[in-house]
Amino acid sequence: MAASTYNGYIREFNPKECNWTIYKERLFQFFIVNNVDKQEIKRALLLNACNEESYQLISNLCVPNSPDATDFKALIELCDKHFAPQKALFPERFKFYHANRNVDETIMDWAARVKNLASKCKFGSELSVAMRDKFIVGMEDKAILNRLFEEDVSTLTLDKAIDIALSKEAVLKNYEASANTVIKQEPMEVYKTSQQWATDKRKGSSSNQRAEAGSAGASRAASRRGGRSSGPQGKVGQDAQCAVCGKNHGQKMEIFRECEKVFANTLGKFTKGKIKLNLKEAAIPKFQKARVLPFAMREKVEKEIARLVDIGVLVKVDYSEWGTPVVPILKKDGSIRLCGDYKVTLNPSLQEEPYPIPRVEELFAKLCNGFRRPTLKSS
Repeated sequence: MAASTYNGYIREFNPKECNWTIYKERLFQFFIVNNVDKQEIKRALLLNACNEESYQLISNLCVPNSPDATDFKALIELCDKHFAPQKALFPERFKFYHANRNVDETIMDWAARVKNLASKCKFGSELSVAMRDKFIVGMEDKAILNRLFEEDVSTLTLDKAIDIALSKEAVLKNYEASANTVIKQEPMEVYKTSQQWATDKRKGSSSNQRAEAGSAGASRAASRRGGRSSGPQGKVGQDAQCAVCGKNHGQKMEIFRECEKVFANTLGKFTKGKIKLNLKEAAIPKFQKARVLPFAMREKVEKEIARLVDIGVLVKVDYSEWGTPVVPILKKDGSIRLCGDYKVTLNPSLQEEPYPIPRVEELFAKLCNGFRRPTLKSS
């Protein structure tokens, strides 16, 4: 080991654990840091850092001389030949030309690997060109590859290619973050009435004729009841077509007057209690920043937020420990419904309900006799 007056230390050389090429480079750096110039001191430091196995091996390499009688330069040459023999160039170049960037490998790691592979190929004056070409051709990412193909080969260097690749990658990541904003399309089909579903299934002129006949019959029936229309757009108090089942239930519709607040076109409020959310003991508040919205959606989302604030659904605050991004759902009429993406903030911190949700098989087993038709007895 090196003396305590030296800066740093020399690691013990064990040929089974150490790479001689790397060890030699670190040894030379140690000499530079500590201004070791004398060859005999360099030799002594090297031999002193060898373990018993490596010292015996070096002694055998020095025969007929002993290690202490061999100068430092000769010791290094003997170790180079034994521990790092010269490899054939074509296998190394084969590895170089067939290398490609791995999926989980960063651009900088790929560039470093290209340099390492090229260092073993002895390209000479063509080294910089070979590394640049391999870095580009082995990129695999089509978007980055196409961007690099736009450059002039006569002025493009490896460092410039790395900078371009990093810039393009940053742009792609920002674009993906914006594109990953969840915008869902509301499935309007679930709100169709049974008559609408039936109309969709029927095709041909006969269905249109039956519909017209039914409409005419309904009009005649309405005229006999006092001229009230029973069309699908009937108003409150008229024999309007039910928006749920598509049938005419007759004049009820007194129920609308008695329960005017229930059927009012305003948002209802639950006033019978407060909902309490139980958090886990180790729960930590999470504040998720707002996601990037497409420019075409921003105005609609802002208007919807303003509307919800006006009717009292949302309350504006300046600071909060909890923060959940919204998920805009585009409805068929072009308006926006906002939902909170609580799975990334609150949901993981909530205590789970111990009551098990019944499986669909259990529900079917309970309803197995619910739809049995009565059998008719013959007289």
